Amino acid sequence: MKNKLIILQVFVIVVLMSTSVYAAVQTTLGVKISNSTLYRGDTFEGTLTLKDVKNNEKITGIEGYLQYDKNIIEKVTFDSIVKDKDNKVKIGDETLTVEDLQKDISASGAFVGFNGEPSTGKGDAKILIDFNNALTKDTDLITIKFKVKSDAQIGELNDVIKFTGFTITTEAGKSDEIGINVNLAVKEKPANNNNNQDEDKDKDNDKKEENKVDQNTVGKVNSNTNKANNAVKNTNTSDNTVSGTKLPATGAKIFIIPVVVLIALAYISYNRYIRMRGI
Repeated sequence: MKNKLIILQVFVIVVLMSTSVYAAVQTTLGVKISNSTLYRGDTFEGTLTLKDVKNNEKITGIEGYLQYDKNIIEKVTFDSIVKDKDNKVKIGDETLTVEDLQKDISASGAFVGFNGEPSTGKGDAKILIDFNNALTKDTDLITIKFKVKSDAQIGELNDVIKFTGFTITTEAGKSDEIGINVNLAVKEKPANNNNNQDEDKDKDNDKKEENKVDQNTVGKVNSNTNKANNAVKNTNTSDNTVSGTKLPATGAKIFIIPVVVLIALAYISYNRYIRMRGI
Protein backbone atom coordinates (compact mmCIF):
# COMPACT_ATOMS: atom_id res chain seq x y z
CA MET A 1 0.00 0.00 0.00
CA LYS A 2 2.83 2.35 0.90
CA ASN A 3 4.58 1.63 -2.39
CA LYS A 4 1.39 2.37 -4.34
CA LEU A 5 1.03 5.70 -2.52
CA ILE A 6 4.61 6.66 -3.35
CA ILE A 7 4.08 5.79 -7.02
CA LEU A 8 0.87 7.88 -7.08
CA GLN A 9 2.67 10.84 -5.52
CA VAL A 10 5.50 10.61 -8.05
CA PHE A 11 2.97 10.45 -10.88
CA VAL A 12 1.17 13.55 -9.59
CA ILE A 13 4.47 15.45 -9.31
CA VAL A 14 5.46 14.53 -12.87
CA VAL A 15 2.05 15.65 -14.18
CA LEU A 16 2.28 18.92 -12.29
CA MET A 17 5.79 19.54 -13.56
CA SER A 18 4.75 18.81 -17.14
CA THR A 19 1.72 21.06 -16.82
CA SER A 20 3.75 23.92 -15.42
CA VAL A 21 6.24 23.67 -18.31
CA TYR A 22 3.44 23.39 -20.87
CA ALA A 23 1.66 26.49 -19.56
CA ALA A 24 4.84 28.50 -18.99
CA VAL A 25 5.07 29.76 -22.59
CA GLN A 26 3.72 33.30 -22.54
CA THR A 27 4.49 34.15 -26.15
CA THR A 28 1.41 34.32 -28.33
CA LEU A 29 0.48 34.99 -31.95
CA GLY A 30 -1.21 37.86 -33.75
CA VAL A 31 -2.43 38.59 -37.27
CA LYS A 32 -2.04 41.89 -39.11
CA ILE A 33 -4.54 42.47 -41.92
CA SER A 34 -3.58 45.00 -44.60
CA ASN A 35 -7.22 45.99 -45.09
CA SER A 36 -10.34 44.62 -43.41
CA THR A 37 -12.85 46.67 -45.42
CA LEU A 38 -12.90 45.40 -48.98
CA TYR A 39 -14.83 45.30 -52.22
CA ARG A 40 -15.65 42.13 -54.08
CA GLY A 41 -12.59 40.99 -56.05
CA ASP A 42 -10.13 42.87 -53.82
CA THR A 43 -6.89 41.30 -52.61
CA PHE A 44 -5.36 41.81 -49.18
CA GLU A 45 -2.62 40.34 -47.02
CA GLY A 46 -2.59 38.70 -43.62
CA THR A 47 0.68 38.54 -41.68
CA LEU A 48 1.15 36.07 -38.85
CA THR A 49 3.22 37.63 -36.04
CA LEU A 50 4.91 36.64 -32.81
CA LYS A 51 3.74 38.73 -29.86
CA ASP A 52 4.76 39.18 -26.24
CA VAL A 53 7.98 37.21 -26.61
CA LYS A 54 9.91 37.03 -23.35
CA ASN A 55 13.71 37.17 -23.33
CA ASN A 56 13.93 33.81 -21.60
CA GLU A 57 11.63 32.13 -24.14
CA LYS A 58 13.57 30.92 -27.14
CA ILE A 59 11.14 30.15 -29.96
CA THR A 60 12.25 27.22 -32.10
CA GLY A 61 9.09 26.36 -34.01
CA ILE A 62 5.48 27.23 -34.81
CA GLU A 63 2.76 25.15 -36.40
CA GLY A 64 -0.96 25.21 -36.90
CA TYR A 65 -3.81 25.32 -39.39
CA LEU A 66 -5.45 27.91 -41.60
CA GLN A 67 -9.19 27.87 -42.19
CA TYR A 68 -11.13 30.24 -44.42
CA ASP A 69 -14.68 30.64 -45.70
CA LYS A 70 -14.58 29.31 -49.25
CA ASN A 71 -17.72 31.25 -50.13
CA ILE A 72 -15.86 34.48 -49.38
CA ILE A 73 -12.16 33.77 -50.06
CA GLU A 74 -10.55 32.33 -53.19
CA LYS A 75 -8.51 29.14 -52.74
CA VAL A 76 -5.28 29.70 -50.81
CA THR A 77 -2.31 27.83 -52.31
CA PHE A 78 1.45 27.62 -51.99
CA ASP A 79 1.68 30.60 -54.34
CA SER A 80 -0.36 32.63 -51.87
CA ILE A 81 2.64 32.77 -49.53
CA VAL A 82 4.54 36.03 -50.08
CA LYS A 83 8.15 35.11 -50.90
CA ASP A 84 10.98 36.10 -53.21
CA LYS A 85 11.75 34.56 -56.61
CA ASP A 86 13.86 31.88 -54.90
CA ASN A 87 10.96 30.85 -52.64
CA LYS A 88 12.59 32.34 -49.55
CA VAL A 89 11.29 34.55 -46.75
CA LYS A 90 13.17 36.54 -44.15
CA ILE A 91 12.06 36.02 -40.56
CA GLY A 92 14.01 37.79 -37.87
CA ASP A 93 17.71 37.46 -38.64
CA GLU A 94 17.49 34.42 -40.88
CA THR A 95 16.26 33.56 -44.36
CA LEU A 96 14.21 30.39 -44.72
CA THR A 97 13.12 28.39 -47.75
CA VAL A 98 9.37 28.04 -48.24
CA GLU A 99 8.50 24.42 -49.02
CA ASP A 100 5.36 22.90 -50.47
CA LEU A 101 4.63 20.07 -48.02
CA GLN A 102 2.68 18.23 -50.72
CA LYS A 103 5.98 17.73 -52.56
CA ASP A 104 9.44 16.51 -51.60
CA ILE A 105 11.18 18.87 -49.19
CA SER A 106 14.51 20.13 -50.49
CA ALA A 107 15.59 22.16 -47.45
CA SER A 108 18.16 20.38 -45.29
CA GLY A 109 17.66 22.58 -42.23
CA ALA A 110 14.97 24.90 -40.95
CA PHE A 111 12.22 25.96 -43.35
CA VAL A 112 8.67 27.27 -43.74
CA GLY A 113 6.24 24.57 -44.80
CA PHE A 114 2.80 24.99 -46.37
CA ASN A 115 0.32 22.24 -47.17
CA GLY A 116 -2.77 23.37 -49.05
CA GLU A 117 -4.55 20.05 -48.57
CA PRO A 118 -3.76 18.57 -45.14
CA SER A 119 -5.09 15.06 -44.55
CA THR A 120 -5.83 15.67 -40.86
CA GLY A 121 -9.09 17.50 -41.54
CA LYS A 122 -8.23 20.11 -38.91
CA GLY A 123 -7.97 22.95 -41.40
CA ASP A 124 -7.83 24.00 -45.03
CA ALA A 125 -4.04 24.43 -44.93
CA LYS A 126 -1.18 23.48 -42.62
CA ILE A 127 1.58 25.94 -41.72
CA LEU A 128 4.85 24.81 -40.18
CA ILE A 129 7.86 26.99 -39.33
CA ASP A 130 11.19 25.76 -37.93
CA PHE A 131 14.06 28.09 -37.01
CA ASN A 132 17.80 27.54 -37.06
CA ASN A 133 18.27 30.35 -34.54
CA ALA A 134 15.72 30.62 -31.76
CA LEU A 135 13.66 33.84 -31.79
CA THR A 136 13.74 35.96 -28.64
CA LYS A 137 11.70 39.02 -29.67
CA ASP A 138 8.48 40.00 -31.39
CA THR A 139 8.64 39.64 -35.16
CA ASP A 140 6.59 39.14 -38.30
CA LEU A 141 6.48 35.55 -39.51
CA ILE A 142 4.83 34.83 -42.86
CA THR A 143 2.47 36.84 -45.05
CA ILE A 144 -0.37 35.26 -47.02
CA LYS A 145 -2.23 36.86 -49.92
CA PHE A 146 -6.01 36.50 -49.87
CA LYS A 147 -8.59 37.44 -52.51
CA VAL A 148 -12.27 38.17 -51.98
CA LYS A 149 -14.53 36.31 -54.41
CA SER A 150 -16.37 38.36 -57.01
CA ASP A 151 -19.70 36.98 -55.75
CA ALA A 152 -18.87 37.08 -52.04
CA GLN A 153 -21.55 37.90 -49.52
CA ILE A 154 -21.93 41.60 -48.76
CA GLY A 155 -21.79 42.94 -45.20
CA GLU A 156 -19.95 42.60 -41.90
CA LEU A 157 -18.66 39.02 -41.94
CA ASN A 158 -17.32 37.26 -38.85
CA ASP A 159 -14.65 34.57 -38.68
CA VAL A 160 -13.91 34.65 -42.42
CA ILE A 161 -10.33 33.53 -41.75
CA LYS A 162 -9.17 31.44 -38.80
CA PHE A 163 -5.67 30.60 -37.65
CA THR A 164 -6.51 27.61 -35.51
CA GLY A 165 -4.73 25.03 -33.36
CA PHE A 166 -1.41 26.89 -33.44
CA THR A 167 1.30 25.93 -30.96
CA ILE A 168 4.57 27.66 -30.22
CA THR A 169 7.55 25.47 -29.41
CA THR A 170 10.35 26.82 -27.19
CA GLU A 171 13.47 25.21 -25.78
CA ALA A 172 11.48 24.68 -22.57
CA GLY A 173 8.30 23.22 -24.01
CA LYS A 174 5.13 23.94 -26.00
CA SER A 175 2.41 26.54 -25.63
CA ASP A 176 -1.30 25.95 -25.38
CA GLU A 177 -3.18 25.93 -28.65
CA ILE A 178 -3.77 29.42 -30.02
CA GLY A 179 -6.65 30.52 -32.25
CA ILE A 180 -7.15 33.82 -34.07
CA ASN A 181 -10.29 34.76 -35.99
CA VAL A 182 -10.39 37.48 -38.65
CA ASN A 183 -13.52 39.48 -39.47
CA LEU A 184 -14.02 41.33 -42.75
CA ALA A 185 -16.40 43.93 -44.14
CA VAL A 186 -17.22 43.26 -47.81
CA LYS A 187 -18.87 45.89 -49.99
CA GLU A 188 -20.29 45.99 -53.48
CA LYS A 189 -18.10 47.88 -55.93
CA PRO A 190 -19.59 51.36 -56.32
CA ALA A 191 -21.13 52.55 -59.57
CA ASN A 192 -19.98 55.83 -61.15
CA ASN A 193 -19.56 58.43 -58.46
CA ASN A 194 -22.52 60.87 -58.23
CA ASN A 195 -20.18 63.83 -58.15
CA ASN A 196 -18.50 62.64 -61.34
CA GLN A 197 -21.89 62.15 -62.95
CA ASP A 198 -22.94 65.68 -62.03
CA GLU A 199 -19.66 67.00 -63.35
CA ASP A 200 -20.15 65.14 -66.63
CA LYS A 201 -23.67 66.55 -66.92
CA ASP A 202 -22.33 70.08 -66.41
CA LYS A 203 -19.72 69.51 -69.12
CA ASP A 204 -22.38 68.22 -71.51
CA ASN A 205 -24.55 71.25 -70.84
CA ASP A 206 -21.61 73.57 -71.48
CA LYS A 207 -20.93 71.83 -74.81
CA LYS A 208 -24.59 72.17 -75.77
CA GLU A 209 -24.50 75.89 -75.02
CA GLU A 210 -21.32 76.26 -77.08
CA ASN A 211 -22.88 74.37 -79.96
CA LYS A 212 -25.95 76.59 -79.87
CA VAL A 213 -23.75 79.69 -80.22
CA ASP A 214 -21.79 78.12 -83.08
CA GLN A 215 -24.95 77.13 -84.92
CA ASN A 216 -26.45 80.62 -84.58
CA THR A 217 -23.24 82.20 -85.87
CA VAL A 218 -23.14 79.87 -88.86
CA GLY A 219 -26.79 80.60 -89.56
CA LYS A 220 -26.11 84.33 -89.71
CA VAL A 221 -23.18 83.86 -92.08
CA ASN A 222 -25.04 81.47 -94.31
CA SER A 223 -28.06 83.75 -94.51
CA ASN A 224 -25.91 86.29 -96.35
CA THR A 225 -24.43 83.87 -98.90
CA ASN A 226 -25.59 83.26 -102.47
CA LYS A 227 -26.74 79.92 -103.92
CA ALA A 228 -23.18 78.88 -104.85
CA ASN A 229 -22.06 79.48 -101.30
CA ASN A 230 -25.02 77.49 -99.99
CA ALA A 231 -23.86 74.54 -102.09
CA VAL A 232 -20.45 74.73 -100.45
CA LYS A 233 -22.10 75.03 -97.02
CA ASN A 234 -24.15 71.87 -97.58
CA THR A 235 -20.97 69.97 -98.39
CA ASN A 236 -19.05 71.10 -95.33
CA THR A 237 -21.66 71.18 -92.55
CA SER A 238 -22.83 67.57 -92.81
CA ASP A 239 -20.61 66.50 -89.88
CA ASN A 240 -18.65 68.84 -87.63
CA THR A 241 -17.60 66.34 -84.96
CA VAL A 242 -14.21 64.75 -84.42
CA SER A 243 -14.01 62.09 -81.63
CA GLY A 244 -17.17 63.47 -80.12
CA THR A 245 -15.90 67.03 -79.91
CA LYS A 246 -17.86 69.72 -81.72
CA LEU A 247 -15.86 71.89 -84.12
CA PRO A 248 -17.22 75.30 -85.27
CA ALA A 249 -18.31 75.35 -88.97
CA THR A 250 -16.50 77.73 -91.36
CA GLY A 251 -18.27 80.26 -93.54
CA ALA A 252 -18.53 79.66 -97.30
CA LYS A 253 -17.00 83.02 -98.12
CA ILE A 254 -13.85 82.18 -96.22
CA PHE A 255 -13.62 78.77 -97.86
CA ILE A 256 -14.13 79.82 -101.52
CA ILE A 257 -11.13 82.18 -101.63
CA PRO A 258 -8.46 79.46 -101.22
CA VAL A 259 -10.37 77.32 -103.76
CA VAL A 260 -10.00 80.05 -106.39
CA VAL A 261 -6.33 80.44 -105.53
CA LEU A 262 -5.78 76.68 -105.88
CA ILE A 263 -7.49 76.63 -109.29
CA ALA A 264 -5.27 79.48 -110.49
CA LEU A 265 -2.14 77.73 -109.25
CA ALA A 266 -3.23 74.51 -110.91
CA TYR A 267 -3.76 76.31 -114.24
CA ILE A 268 -0.32 77.92 -114.06
CA SER A 269 1.29 74.59 -113.16
CA TYR A 270 -0.50 72.86 -116.05
CA ASN A 271 0.74 75.40 -118.56
CA ARG A 272 4.26 75.06 -117.23
CA TYR A 273 3.97 71.30 -117.48
CA ILE A 274 2.87 71.55 -121.14
CA ARG A 275 5.80 73.79 -121.91
CA MET A 276 8.26 71.42 -120.27
CA ARG A 277 6.84 68.51 -122.25
CA GLY A 278 7.08 70.49 -125.47
CA ILE A 279 3.43 69.80 -126.28
